[in-house]
Amino acid sequence: MTEAFGVGIEPRPSLDISHLVVLRREEVSLLCQPSGKFGTSTSSASGLYFRDMRYLSALDTRLQHERLVLLDSEEGGGVLTTTLTNAEVTDDPDVSVSPQTLLLRRRRTVGRTTVEGLTLVNHGRATFRGTLEVVFEADFKDMFVVRGFQRRSVPPEPTVRVTPRSVQYEYAGLDGELRTTHLDFQPTPSSLVEGTATFDVELAPGAAAELELTIAIAESWSGGTPGESSVRRSAMRLTGTAVRFESSNGQLNDLYQRAVEDLESLVVAGEEGTFLAAGIPWFDACFGRDSLITGIALLRICREAMPETLKVLARTQASMVAADRDAEPGKIAHELRVGELANIGEVPFGRYYGSVDSTPLFILACREYARWADDRATLDSVWSAIEKAVEWCVLQASKTPAGLLAYHRESSSGLEHQGWKDSWDGICHPDGSPVIPPVALVEVQAYYVAALRAYSELCRLVGKVPGDHEQSVSTVLQALKDDFCSDSVPALAIDGNGTPVRTATSNVGHVLWAGACSAEVSQRIADHLMSEAMFSGWGVRTLASGQPAFNPLGYHVGSVWPHDNAIILEGLRRFGHADAVEKLGTALLEAMLAFPDGRIPELFSGDARGLRRQPTPYPVASRPQAWAAASLPWILFTMLGVTAEDPTSLHVVRPTLPAWLDWVRLSEVKFGDTTVDLHFRRGQRTVGVEVERHDGPGRVVLSPEWPVPPIGE
Repeated sequence: MTEAFGVGIEPRPSLDISHLVVLRREEVSLLCQPSGKFGTSTSSASGLYFRDMRYLSALDTRLQHERLVLLDSEEGGGVLTTTLTNAEVTDDPDVSVSPQTLLLRRRRTVGRTTVEGLTLVNHGRATFRGTLEVVFEADFKDMFVVRGFQRRSVPPEPTVRVTPRSVQYEYAGLDGELRTTHLDFQPTPSSLVEGTATFDVELAPGAAAELELTIAIAESWSGGTPGESSVRRSAMRLTGTAVRFESSNGQLNDLYQRAVEDLESLVVAGEEGTFLAAGIPWFDACFGRDSLITGIALLRICREAMPETLKVLARTQASMVAADRDAEPGKIAHELRVGELANIGEVPFGRYYGSVDSTPLFILACREYARWADDRATLDSVWSAIEKAVEWCVLQASKTPAGLLAYHRESSSGLEHQGWKDSWDGICHPDGSPVIPPVALVEVQAYYVAALRAYSELCRLVGKVPGDHEQSVSTVLQALKDDFCSDSVPALAIDGNGTPVRTATSNVGHVLWAGACSAEVSQRIADHLMSEAMFSGWGVRTLASGQPAFNPLGYHVGSVWPHDNAIILEGLRRFGHADAVEKLGTALLEAMLAFPDGRIPELFSGDARGLRRQPTPYPVASRPQAWAAASLPWILFTMLGVTAEDPTSLHVVRPTLPAWLDWVRLSEVKFGDTTVDLHFRRGQRTVGVEVERHDGPGRVVLSPEWPVPPIGE
């Protein structure tokens, strides 16, 4: 167990959830076995969760005190359907039931009110007289405790109220919130006590019995009451509004649709506004970096996510110095949690600002949004936040002798590493030894100069005069060329002693995405990324194999992350590395198609592709994970070369397809006030494109080069 956060990490989950079904709907998440059963005795991470609290920790159905055998299971859209049957009943000599004669069909729909319908059918030749039991438990554990944090405060004991047909658990948290779990049974059980509902059943041959269980959860701040199923809706919807994708590969079509459904399931209507939660179950909250990268990815298929995200992050932007939260005026939040331990300050992540990249990414995201949408109102609403973010970046960089944007932890319980690789060992020397802070990460320097240029472009768009930041841009670009990228192994970072950290990682690929290098340097970076040590065959590893610190199942030291690779892929495309784009893009799609549940995980193993027919799963990977799901459309659009130059101009740049994909159709692609349908077909040597529908004033341009030029030339 993790005693505290003094070592500069969040507790990293060590609980295998790869075998669990994950359902998500109406901000409620359920982790259970494929049979529908869950309980901490068999999987300590399973349960029904809402806003960083576990509201139900166990649920199981038994027939005559015996566990049932799973026959089949199917899930999707927050619904789980299963069929179970009986084993031989041995505990009661008066009851003789042959195996596989009783079928129990379950349909469970997850939400603020979770509804479970059970139908028991007797396919035997004799009347069955026995009992059907539903066992349950509610422990109200905070998500950080589930993840391994040893809480210091003593949690209150839940209270329980039992009526003939219902049980209500109430948890009066130390944060002043009253959380309730209400279970209601229909028909009325023969016996109902805390933890067990018993139904006496008599079924003639061919007869069926039905019962229904509703599980309503509520939190006092929302004024919710048990049984309330309505959820405050937002304008952020993806299903039915996102770009429609069709192709010659049905499995890829299903994967795309699942990604869109997963993303919509992550929509949260919080107190500060609407956002996409980062991932289930560990990161069911707003994360600045994740939300911004997800929003950038989704601009291609659904622009509605970005303005909502920008407004939430602008509202929660730091306004004062708070060392315990690594907050400084102008910083964009790293993490916004609403669980009990976050609310009482026992963990620092209620409003935590320990990321160095969320702030420049906020500026970049505003510029990317302006390329796809002519939405002056949103830019005006967040303009003050943009200016404060620029001021923080410039001030922070001025504190280092080299003028680089670096981080070091102020909070005694915050994160030691504050880039996207924020695990304790994610930023290291080749031998795995720690890097001395302050740390200037290579990708953060690229974000920084791109953000300064983006700010100047935004100022011109809205008719404002930008400050003169060209000297800062020039200084950092020179450092990227001379200090970071001058070697065949680009540096991961510059440490607190001013020494380049020559650890071979994927981070430098983000330099290509930001356009913060020359064409010559981009080739050096591309060669590094696609080397045998970096490219696993399924994707680019976070850390090259062969280094002492390499671990293919390490969180940031050898695994493959879909969002990281999507960023790298667009960077390769931006600089015209066509062969690398086709090779990496194809590998990523094949990796995603190989996961049996049709869901793209947060990360997977960096083992070489030749070792397995499918990628080795990472045992505690979140799924759904917002930026992982969003990486699929990002990868597809990048391979097809589709991007917006501005709201009036959509470019198609040298499209490519995997050899196993003959055609792709994108319907309802929106840029500015224009909507188009694009049909891509494989020819003998190239992939052609046809504009099948064109509504609006914008133009579609067939272009040999990426329309957004690099800033590092």
